[in-house]
Amino acid sequence: MFHDSACIKTKLLSDFRFFFFAMTGSSVLGQPYCVNGFCISVSDEKISADSGLCVVIPCSFQTPYNFNLQHLVWFKCESDQRCGDSDIIFHTNKNTNKPLKSEFLGRVSLLDPDLNNQNCSIIISDLRESDSGFYQLRVNGYYNGRPDGFTFGKRTQVNVGGSRQKPTVTLPDLTVGHQATLTCTAPALCSKSPPGITWMWRGAAENDPLTNGSITAFKKESLTAVTQRHHSTLTFIPTTEHHNSKITCRIQFSDDTTTEETVNLHVNYTRKPQISGKVIVKEGEVLNLTCSVDSFPPAVWTGLWSNLHNGSDHNGSATLIVTNVTAEDSGRYFCAANHQNWTETVHVDVTVMLEDSACVRRSDVLTCTCIGTGFPLPNIKWAQLSPPTEYWLTTNVSGHTVRSSLTLKATKQDNVSAECVISNESGESTETLTTQDILFEKEGIFSLFSLF
Repeated sequence: MFHDSACIKTKLLSDFRFFFFAMTGSSVLGQPYCVNGFCISVSDEKISADSGLCVVIPCSFQTPYNFNLQHLVWFKCESDQRCGDSDIIFHTNKNTNKPLKSEFLGRVSLLDPDLNNQNCSIIISDLRESDSGFYQLRVNGYYNGRPDGFTFGKRTQVNVGGSRQKPTVTLPDLTVGHQATLTCTAPALCSKSPPGITWMWRGAAENDPLTNGSITAFKKESLTAVTQRHHSTLTFIPTTEHHNSKITCRIQFSDDTTTEETVNLHVNYTRKPQISGKVIVKEGEVLNLTCSVDSFPPAVWTGLWSNLHNGSDHNGSATLIVTNVTAEDSGRYFCAANHQNWTETVHVDVTVMLEDSACVRRSDVLTCTCIGTGFPLPNIKWAQLSPPTEYWLTTNVSGHTVRSSLTLKATKQDNVSAECVISNESGESTETLTTQDILFEKEGIFSLFSLF
């Protein structure tokens, strides 16, 4: 029987040492301090704790063989004061006529209520900075059969500061349109009062209706007989507006002190790639197209463009540059972006306006020709002549080339200008054609007068 009791006591002491070190980070007990057979072991170090959490004051004691222990009494007082009845914060005698300090009511308990185990350790929950001070133990009982008690001279100093521990926010992978749950875990408590847990959004997500319609839940998890862990979950459907926004989890303890943790949200999303740049180019010019996509993580380009400028930046955009464009450079250009397990391909149609596009005036007849090549075939139309004039229009198609000719009567003094509009599915371009005046033709030789 004695062996079983010794094992139980050893296990309680081992559990206590682990619990105290986990809560305070301090060593457990110092060397025993004895007077006339009354011995006490308490921490030799000042115990530091956070406001709003709890603290364990470790303590073990022994009494002389002729002392019959009945009750334990704990006091809190200043170092230069003698603890008295007005300083009592805990008493194992529930029927005592000595009142406890009101600010400690319901916040102090024994770690082990069985006094036979000689464990006088107490837990103070819902800590306040005003709990800082010196704590002292007294044993009451019968000494040689007469009511008596002994107050141990060694005290334990406790310092309660502002909360330093932060909550832990757990984030899953976030993807647009897929429901996700965030979890906020408060610091482990031995408090009898559950903390308040609040979620706060920062950035564009503050006014998002899906965010405002999110669901929160609260859960308590018991770690030991005296400690609990409190969780709050936030369930919502991420949107692109949540990307790079911030969310804060704030913990409010019973003494109104707070601690919080803020995390950045990274939402996986992608939009359709976009190709920008001039898609109707003149022969001899530079074709410069950029394919870009807004996504997280950044998309990677597959390299369908055979003439990538510097390959690709692999970070949101890729550029295609073709110098000294010829008719062979016309056609459909594809761009493909890979985002995780998704590939999106877009295209543009490039039309090349050939150099032969121009106006020629012979006598009083002006003939303007506009030539475009590409696949699919481009469309050619003419802008309103200025000034309005009667004209004749012919269109010829050969392979991938469209030739449109406009003929009208116009002298140089009429100052007529012609604008050719070439378009395809990807865009259009308006060009004012230059005019060549032929003064005379003789035996196959002609003279050009001017260009304008």
